[in-house]
Amino acid sequence: MQTRTSDSHVIAALVKYAQVRDTPSFDAAIDVYIAWAKTVDSQDRLLLCRAMNDAIISRQGQGFEALIPFILVDPDPQVVANAALKTAVLFPARHRDPLEGPRFVARLTRGREHPKRCGAILGGLMLLGDERLTPLIQDTWDCLPPASRIEAASRRSPFVFRPHVLLLIDLLEEEPDDCVRSAIADTLGKLASRAQKVGVIDAERVIPGWKANGNPFVVREHFSRGEFASEIVDRLDYLCVTEAVTAKVMPLACLLWKGLGE
Repeated sequence: MQTRTSDSHVIAALVKYAQVRDTPSFDAAIDVYIAWAKTVDSQDRLLLCRAMNDAIISRQGQGFEALIPFILVDPDPQVVANAALKTAVLFPARHRDPLEGPRFVARLTRGREHPKRCGAILGGLMLLGDERLTPLIQDTWDCLPPASRIEAASRRSPFVFRPHVLLLIDLLEEEPDDCVRSAIADTLGKLASRAQKVGVIDAERVIPGWKANGNPFVVREHFSRGEFASEIVDRLDYLCVTEAVTAKVMPLACLLWKGLGE
C-alpha cells in the first residue's frame, strides 16, 4: 500500500509541476521524485516514465515538463537517457521545427557538475537513431568532458540504427581520449551482436511523437548485419590498424560486424 501511495504522490507532484511550471512546484516535484526513486527500482521508474509519455502523447505534448525530473535527478543513466529521448520527440515545437525538442534536451547537458548525467542525456539523443540530429549531437559531444562522452557512447536500445552506428564511427575517428575510444569500440561490438538478431534500420523518427500512431519511426530500409557491414568494414579495418589504445576491443568489433567473432 505504501508503494502505491508513494507512486500517487510522485505522479501528483509531476503533474502539478507540468501544469503550474513555477519554482515552488518544480522544487516540490524534484524533492518528491528523489524520495520516491529511493523506494522503487529502475524498472518501476521506467514504467512510470512510459506512463507519463503516453499521457503526454494523448495531450499532444502538453505537460512534457513532467518528464524533466526523470532527466535531472534519476540515479540510473538508462532512465535518464530514456526520458531524454521521450522529451526530445514530445517537446511541443512552436515553429514546426523537428529539431526544437532535441535542441531543448541538448541544452540540459550544460550542467557540468554531473558529467555522467550529461552523457546519459546526450545518449538519449543518440538513441533516437535519426541522422537529422547528427550535427547537433556532434556539437554537444565536443563540449562535454570524457566522462560524459563515455556515458553517452555506452547507452544502447533494443534497435540498431544505421545513423547511430555511423555516428559512433565518426566520433571514434576524431576522439582524442583513450578511455572514450575504448567505450565507443565496445559499444560498436555490442551493436554488431545485436544486429545479428534484429538487423540494422535506416529510419527517421516521427516528430512530434503524438503523430506516430504507434510507429515511432518511419523505416526507409532494413538491412541484415552482413548487408550493412559492407558499408563500414573498411573504416573499421582502418581503425583496427591505427587505434593502438583500442587494440583489445576494436578487432573484436570488426570481427563481429563481419560475422566472424561469435
